[in-house]
Amino acid sequence: MLSEELALALLGRENLTQFQMVLICLASGSIRGKTAAEVRWFAMKAGVRPAWSWDVSSVLGKARGRARRCANGWQLTPAGWHVVRSLAEEHLAETLWRDEEGARARQ
Repeated sequence: MLSEELALALLGRENLTQFQMVLICLASGSIRGKTAAEVRWFAMKAGVRPAWSWDVSSVLGKARGRARRCANGWQLTPAGWHVVRSLAEEHLAETLWRDEEGARARQ
């Protein structure tokens, strides 16, 4: 599970693909499956305006084993979690680096 706060921060990054954004939305909050509408809603909540027109099921249908359809929507597979984890680690490393650089500049 990805915290909502971290998911929102990740969605605010530049140069993410639609596929990456959909996976981040799917990873946010509860680990239960999410419907395509829930994924779109979360993306729009994060300020991703084009999300209202996304065909989430089509994007996830082409996910090559990174997501699967279940009884209550879509869920990430271990491969999908790996993608999201990599994006989160990269974001956190950049954030820590910026914080460290800022602390040095203030000294």
